[in-house]
Amino acid sequence: MAFEDVYDLQLQEQQQRSLYDAYGPSAGQVPFRVNPMPHLPPFVALSFPPTFIDPVAGFVATRALDALLLTFYLRRFPKVVSGRADAGIAAKLVLSLPVFLNPLFGQVNVLLLVFLGEFILARLRGQDFASGP
Repeated sequence: MAFEDVYDLQLQEQQQRSLYDAYGPSAGQVPFRVNPMPHLPPFVALSFPPTFIDPVAGFVATRALDALLLTFYLRRFPKVVSGRADAGIAAKLVLSLPVFLNPLFGQVNVLLLVFLGEFILARLRGQDFASGP
């Protein structure tokens, strides 16, 4: 399987149907639909490592890594913004839509939160090139 095959809907249906049949709800409860890959190649590359292990274990492992990344980032961001650990900023980040959707849909939402936070930090420092003016 080549990298461009991630965007092939027929191949996606074949792969997704096998997972749906093995791990999905009982027959007839929820109809099968192909879920197209809506992400750019750098994000898709991050999805490959968990495919080498059991799907449930891969899901749990990626969610655990996301939780660790979020925990470490929630310690960094408030300190840089206000100079001290601020539970209010951390709470707002935890209640943001990307963090809420990540356990439901998985993928890259925590990474997007980190990228957005780094954009904000670069902008606050006056680093317009790094923040993308």
